[in-house]
Amino acid sequence: MRELRIACFVCVVAMAFSPANAQISTGEIFGRVTDGTGAVLPGVGITVSSPALLQPQSVFSATSGGYRFPNLPVGTYTVTFEIAGFKKTVRTGVVIQTGFNAEINVRLEISSVEETVTVSGVSPVVDTKSATLGSNFSKEVLDAIPSARDPWVILEQTPGMVMDRENVGGNQSGQQSSFAAHGSSANQQWNLDGGTVTDMASSSAPGYYDFDSFEEIQITTAGGDASQEAGGVAINFVTKSGSNQLKGSARYYDANKTFEADNTPEEVIRQGSGAGNPIKDVAEYGFEVGGPIRKDKAWFWGAANRNTIRVGIIGFLKPGAPADSRSIDDLETDLSVLNNQNFKLNYQAAIGHRSTFLYSRGDKIRNARGASLTTRLPATTRQSGPNNYYKAQHQWTVNNRFLLDGQYSYYDAGFILDFHSDELATVQRLRYVDQNNLDDRSGTYSGNIRPQYEAKIEGNYFAANRLGGDHATKFGFRWRSTPYETISRSGGGAQVRIRASGQNEVDIIRDGDTARDMSEYSTYFNDSYKRGRSTINWGVRFDHQRDRAVATRISANPILPDLLPAVTFGGAAAGVAYNDVSPRLAVTYDLKGNGKTVIKAGANRYYGLGIGTAGVLSPTGTTTLSYFWTDLNGDLLAQRNEILFARGFRATPSSNYDPANPSAAVTPTVVDPKLKNDTTDELVVSLDREMMTDFGVGVSYIWRRYSDMQDTYRNGVLSSSYVPVSFSRPCGRAAAARAIRQPTPASTISARQRCQPRRPCGITTTTAITTA
Repeated sequence: MRELRIACFVCVVAMAFSPANAQISTGEIFGRVTDGTGAVLPGVGITVSSPALLQPQSVFSATSGGYRFPNLPVGTYTVTFEIAGFKKTVRTGVVIQTGFNAEINVRLEISSVEETVTVSGVSPVVDTKSATLGSNFSKEVLDAIPSARDPWVILEQTPGMVMDRENVGGNQSGQQSSFAAHGSSANQQWNLDGGTVTDMASSSAPGYYDFDSFEEIQITTAGGDASQEAGGVAINFVTKSGSNQLKGSARYYDANKTFEADNTPEEVIRQGSGAGNPIKDVAEYGFEVGGPIRKDKAWFWGAANRNTIRVGIIGFLKPGAPADSRSIDDLETDLSVLNNQNFKLNYQAAIGHRSTFLYSRGDKIRNARGASLTTRLPATTRQSGPNNYYKAQHQWTVNNRFLLDGQYSYYDAGFILDFHSDELATVQRLRYVDQNNLDDRSGTYSGNIRPQYEAKIEGNYFAANRLGGDHATKFGFRWRSTPYETISRSGGGAQVRIRASGQNEVDIIRDGDTARDMSEYSTYFNDSYKRGRSTINWGVRFDHQRDRAVATRISANPILPDLLPAVTFGGAAAGVAYNDVSPRLAVTYDLKGNGKTVIKAGANRYYGLGIGTAGVLSPTGTTTLSYFWTDLNGDLLAQRNEILFARGFRATPSSNYDPANPSAAVTPTVVDPKLKNDTTDELVVSLDREMMTDFGVGVSYIWRRYSDMQDTYRNGVLSSSYVPVSFSRPCGRAAAARAIRQPTPASTISARQRCQPRRPCGITTTTAITTA
């Protein structure tokens, strides 16, 4: 299968497609200092300054002439080189993006008088050190892209990304799109200012964010070094900070039906297309302000935002509206409200000691989640979920070569999907099977409690003249705990299923409550060895992951309390843990030695993110018993005496149910003691070329193989147990099914263009050609 995807857009400031590293919110400046003859110059004083820094940072060049400034915040920098007997050299306008390594090599000229040489407006475009592939979107680009103001829209702009929907003008804002890259949608990694925030229950983002709070959004798709845990797409949000200048802004955006046009073809209208899925109104307002508490010492920044999205529900007409209405006003409204608040403090207690505190709050309110042509309002849910994120970070520059960074974060995450109204909790659900499974009368409740805890320490060390080159080493240790609990309820404890044939059915449902404790600890080591034009990045990481089912209790079903009695579960562990060692290797070579044309290659192994044995061990998940049912009194409500027990189960009971022991506190499901984590093996080859000032292109080839995938199977049920059955659809046309096996490995070729976001470059085109 081959897919060609070309996305073009015009922007005032162009987007940057650059190598990136996941789980960081900083970049790096490094290089070598020589004299006019090319001989190395040790002891040169080198200083970087920027509005993004509380105070300038300084180091001295090593015996190899090399130097390094790791963990620099996103921003534009000035680099100054000084040593007695030589002209002072100043490089201005050096742009640092998340994960970007800017190589600044200088030759100092001999001078007997005090002179300064200033080189301005020339910033590296190609990362000569890293082989990681990704895209960086600066705040200028985020403002300029003519699309909805939504992080998932930014994913749409990333080369090689495949989305399950397109957000047109905001009609999908407030909803999380599904996406995949290089043949997989698994093992997604979400980070906020370098802290991990991935929702391990769903492998997705834990909430929604203020689009104007971002300084930059970085998306990594391949080639991760040892600091990156998994091989899935990694998204890193970098929030804004204060500065020495007090500044702020306010905004109001509105997009509504007044600006919409209708281009529906006449033949489609004649077929009853209706009003479609139009935007009724998307309104957003917010503000931000930041500045100094004490100049060069402490900064603050804060922001607040409210986004209200009203979208018409396709095919869902208001009562009394004409059946063929094409009026937006005749459609029911799907309302989503996003509220966000952010606050950040930066503080430098002393030279070499910098601290940051971040608080971020987000809440999504939705009035009728799930509403559609086949889900009426009483069957929808009300969504709410205020999430609070706290993160404290301290960076210590131990000496000229050694830097340590420690952080701790807590995320009070989760959300509730409640009954559309409180009184529906005791009302049985109703489904019309022959009307495309139309749901009405009542719905479900889902309470999701998903806190996150993370602590990590990372270090950077620069060693010069070892084995004939310079070593930029980084290492880290991380602990993360992500327990989560899911509470499930079904209206009235049953769903009646009405069929036109008169042979009705009923699902009797016992509430569920499953709680799991998932934790991991990881350590990694990565060394970047630079010698001449070549750089070798090699590393290894170790990840230990385990989980267990936590004690819970569920109540009996009100209709069949004997067959679905209360269950008390004391907790259990599968005895399975993942202990994975992941090697990473990449090589880059600067073809001309000027940092403008670099060829890169890498080979990596990744393991899956998370372990999921606890869910199958818990007997307290939602349990469904399906029967045939006769509505004796015509009230469309199931009573015990109406259930046709003599005909047995209509469908196999839930896997956590043992008919011989319905109150069992142990599930019949077992976990294979030899269970292994899924793996991703990857080969990456790329070429990056700076075409002109602030503009570069790149082409890459990515080969991947996914293996050791997991699933749940019924013991003792073989393929020979299944027999073919012929059937016809109600319209009379025979239905045929065909299974298609998608081969692995998958290969991806992606072309990238990169512009520095400092100056306008007119039209930017992103092109991705994907083959699998």
